[in-house]
Amino acid sequence: MRLGADSILVEIGGEAFELRPSLGASMRLARRYGLKGLAKALAEFNLTIVTDMLREAAIDPRAVHQDVAAIGLGKFRDKLTAPLTQFVLGIAGVDADADNKTSVPVADPIPFERFFEQLFEVATGWLGWSPDQAWQATPE
Repeated sequence: MRLGADSILVEIGGEAFELRPSLGASMRLARRYGLKGLAKALAEFNLTIVTDMLREAAIDPRAVHQDVAAIGLGKFRDKLTAPLTQFVLGIAGVDADADNKTSVPVADPIPFERFFEQLFEVATGWLGWSPDQAWQATPE
C-alpha cells in the first residue's frame, strides 16, 4: 500500500484528471462490481460502470457524456482503455511497472473486500495513519 502512488492521467472534455485507485474507491467499486465485474465492464466498455469508475476519481459524469457526444464513443473508449486498465490493476494492488521477477509465496485467496479491510487495519494500526489517510492511500 502506498500513500502517494503514481498518477494515472486522463483528458476528458479538454480537462486533465487524475485517476487514483485509492483504498476507499477500491473498496466501494469492489463491493459494487467485484474485480471481475470491473474487468468485464472495461472489456465491454460498459459506459455506466466506466462512468462510475471515473466518478470515484472525482470526474463529473456530465464531462464524460459531453466528451462522448463530442468525439464519439469509439474514440472515447480508445483514449480511456489504457488508463482505466491501469486503474483497475491499481485497485487489484498490481503495480504494472514493478519488476515482478521475485518469487512470492502463494497464499489462499481472499475476497477483495476483505483484502481492503486488512489493508485499512494495517494502515490505521501498524502504520498509525488516520482513517482518512488510509482511505486515500492506494493498495498497490
